[in-house]
Amino acid sequence: SKPIDIRELNTIMNTYVRDRNIDEHNKFKKNNFVKTEQTSVDMEKKLIEISQKDIKNTINFLKEKSPKENLKLFTTTVHGVKSVLASIGEEVASEKAAELENAGLDECLDFISEHIDDFINLLESILLKFCNEEIVYEEDELINEDTVFLLEQLNIIKEASENFDDAKIFEALEKLKTKSWQKETLNTIDKINDNLYLHSDFDQIIVDVEDLIKQYL
Repeated sequence: SKPIDIRELNTIMNTYVRDRNIDEHNKFKKNNFVKTEQTSVDMEKKLIEISQKDIKNTINFLKEKSPKENLKLFTTTVHGVKSVLASIGEEVASEKAAELENAGLDECLDFISEHIDDFINLLESILLKFCNEEIVYEEDELINEDTVFLLEQLNIIKEASENFDDAKIFEALEKLKTKSWQKETLNTIDKINDNLYLHSDFDQIIVDVEDLIKQYL
């Protein structure tokens, strides 16, 4: 398949997702939450949960995989966490991710090697802040899943896995993270995410996707 220009992808995503939905985007900025409203608390909970998972997956990926093994996937990964960090107000860390992304695009492995450990430490310190926050939430209620959207994205992931298109899988996973899912569905999505980030195991991703699809047909 044709290589993806991540700079172009970023521009397109900003134009069609962020810029056209700027009000919706801003609602998910951590500093904009009004904690006295239950809806805002629910949104903050969702944002924190998603951010924690993404940051954890990024840390695991950066520790397990050398950029030399798959520079494209490395660049895609730091591109994704860059947006996550910005959405929770971690602007300095987001800028560091952008520097690593640009280094990946420019194939500057020396720069990446020099700064990657400091970036991992920075991500771990952000996770530690999450752990130290004492936020109590009520038990999740029954979630009304958007099964049409779910099946659509799962089929995209399956087709992309068959073509070893990690960028397309990543894009579909990011879309799935914008919705609410039952615990079992979330676990499978997390498993797909791990198999992409940590193992690049496209065969296992296909198996997991097919199993999840069967549950909704």
